[in-house]
Amino acid sequence: MAYYQKETLEDVKTFFEIEASQENDWITTRWIGFQKMERSRAGLEKELDVLKATGRRKILNYNTEIKGPYPPGIEKWIAEEWQPEAARLGLRYAATIISSNIFASLSAEQLETVFEGITYKNFEEEAAAIRWLKEVQAE
Repeated sequence: MAYYQKETLEDVKTFFEIEASQENDWITTRWIGFQKMERSRAGLEKELDVLKATGRRKILNYNTEIKGPYPPGIEKWIAEEWQPEAARLGLRYAATIISSNIFASLSAEQLETVFEGITYKNFEEEAAAIRWLKEVQAE
């Protein structure tokens, strides 16, 4: 299984981190702060790069540090652009640990409806998300 060393995306501040470690079989992302469209797209495009580079079939998103709602229009872009490409690259399961910020949490719940061919689940607790990713088998 291919690995991917931790990488950070930033503009004025760090807004996204990604890695594929040796300890598990998924890609781990960490979203930080307010997510405007440019930040969201940059992070999601980096996810596609790492899916392609590693061949992994699962993603664990830490959205616990997101502030505010997702940017307007991102759900449409995910549904029309990102999701089909992620599925083509082999993504089968995505677990998101949701933010305690009510607006970010509601945005994450709305994303559950845009995925086809990828099982996407939101979790309030890290342990539950990790347990689920360990249980599912990505072919």
